[in-house]
Amino acid sequence: MPISKHFDRSKQHVTFICSGELSYYEVSSHLEAIYASDDIEQIRDVMWNLRDATLAGFSNEEIRMLSDIVRGHNDLQQPGKSAWVLPNDEDFGLGRMYEALTNGLPSKNRVFRTMEEALQWLGEVE
Repeated sequence: MPISKHFDRSKQHVTFICSGELSYYEVSSHLEAIYASDDIEQIRDVMWNLRDATLAGFSNEEIRMLSDIVRGHNDLQQPGKSAWVLPNDEDFGLGRMYEALTNGLPSKNRVFRTMEEALQWLGEVE
């Protein structure tokens, strides 16, 4: 399975661990599932760990469509953070585009090259 999910209720934190070449359908399905979940009000922060995955098959249009999903559920979002760990250059560039397209939402989206930077931003590490 290219994407697995872990929900730590005590921290209100969801982690998606991804592997292989991801498709728009796989990522968008997981985004939609977050918003459809009964747990949506308990989720504050999200970590997308793509250290062992790639978005190489994504087009710029598909990145825009992902941001549209997030914007379309703006009413369900509480202030929180979503960190995307994208270590390679191409994926990081697509992630920066996503970050810019979701700017201004209650939940902040940022991309990082390392897990350590992402965890620090999420407040998981001092």
